[in-house]
Amino acid sequence: MDATEARRRADSINDLGIELQEQDRWDDALGAYLAAAEADPGYWAPWFNRCLIHKWRSQWCDVVRCATRAIDLEPPEPAAALWNLGIAASAVADWPLARRAWEGLGLALEPGDGPPSLPIGVTPIQLRHAASGRYELVWTDRFDPVR
Repeated sequence: MDATEARRRADSINDLGIELQEQDRWDDALGAYLAAAEADPGYWAPWFNRCLIHKWRSQWCDVVRCATRAIDLEPPEPAAALWNLGIAASAVADWPLARRAWEGLGLALEPGDGPPSLPIGVTPIQLRHAASGRYELVWTDRFDPVR
């Protein structure tokens, strides 16, 4: 199978994953994305899509792995993968990786290896109560893009 045919096959399988994801069949979608990545190992999109499902499940180490792989495969627009990598790296307190992600998005951070300090100021954030599923809007003093 040549590269064009492999990409076409991977695109088709990735599209199936998107359909499954939209039906909230996340495990099946993850399987389809994995099959798409196997069909074309140089394709970034299935890795990014896997990253999103893992993010929605708060599986931060998996988000780091999948977002990193997507970025390594050089997507045409890496910002979304970098953003998700920054979120996940912050969640697992991998500060050097989080800093690289935020800096990759053009954010200017102070030098260091620890948690970034980026005074954003008072902003609204939406919180979801896990048990009830209800949302609440609160105002808080943000000190980096995710905390």
